[in-house]
Amino acid sequence: MAAALAWFTRLVGSDLVAVLPMDAAAAVIAGRLRAAQPIAPTGTRRSGPRPEQRAAWVLDLQIAACAYSHGYELATDNQRDMTAARDLIAELYPSGPPLEVEPAPLL
Repeated sequence: MAAALAWFTRLVGSDLVAVLPMDAAAAVIAGRLRAAQPIAPTGTRRSGPRPEQRAAWVLDLQIAACAYSHGYELATDNQRDMTAARDLIAELYPSGPPLEVEPAPLL
């Protein structure tokens, strides 16, 4: 456990990761995304109990909202859910720039 925490601490402090705040703009975007799609469109393809699936979707929306509001693209292994969030953002903000979602690079 201590080794994992040390690794994570180094990762967050490195240039590989941008830690973005969940500010007011991101919170509004996340709220609009959640209202538009309260349950993940991937539904039963997620693993785990249903409450955990719903919580994971809310967290995915918050991540997408933070990236979008701060002008970052996403690199993720969760392509299905993040492309769904990207598409929702495009519907809600058609005149805004698209959220770019790319596969996570292999480290």
